[in-house]
Amino acid sequence: MKGQLSLDFYISILVFILFSMYIVLQLVNIIPTYSREVNVQALRSEAYQVSELLINDPGKPIDWYSGYADNQINRIGLSNHTIYVIQRAPGDYVLSNLTNVVSFAKITTLNSKCRIPGGYNRLKSWLGITDFQFILTLNDSSGNNLLTCLPPTIDARSTKISVDRIVSFSDNRYGVLSLQVW
Repeated sequence: MKGQLSLDFYISILVFILFSMYIVLQLVNIIPTYSREVNVQALRSEAYQVSELLINDPGKPIDWYSGYADNQINRIGLSNHTIYVIQRAPGDYVLSNLTNVVSFAKITTLNSKCRIPGGYNRLKSWLGITDFQFILTLNDSSGNNLLTCLPPTIDARSTKISVDRIVSFSDNRYGVLSLQVW
């Protein structure tokens, strides 16, 4: 009997091979879905970061909207850069910007810059965007469109992420900044 393999050995090898094939097939089915979800989450993160930069950053220079040439602007931000003094206790003051308060002057200037040829691509460079396209709109609470920035040609991709952020204006009204990214 030496050197002969039993039926139990053949059956166990067959079970092992079938089990291994089942695991490999399951992995082949899971990996594309997982990879797609990772890409969607990365895009969602990028969209939120861009919206945060637009809303809560004044830009560089802070008064970029007041007559600077396009090549002098490093970064765009819509935040109202007025600094408010907050008194925490007698003699204890803190300088602070208001969160999610945007400037009408910056919105108007950005809207006019987006409408001229090449404005969309300049906005992309000011925001540091290289890998995706976007549509930026800002509407006030009455539904009036204050800002629209569209790409010259829209690349149709299947994954589209939309981030809507509520913003406030200095006159105590509010609006919605919408950023669609793909």
